[in-house]
Amino acid sequence: MGLSQTQAAEQLGIAQSYYSMLEKGARQPSKAIRQRLQEWMRDLETR
Repeated sequence: MGLSQTQAAEQLGIAQSYYSMLEKGARQPSKAIRQRLQEWMRDLETR
């Protein structure tokens, strides 16, 4: 993808620190965030 954590977090509308915790597996995303992540990743694939 080539995005920094800050850029990804901004696009997702979440804090960079929260994104970092998700990436490391330190936190599990809520259902709403999980859905947002799935939609965001689909959008990235079509770019």
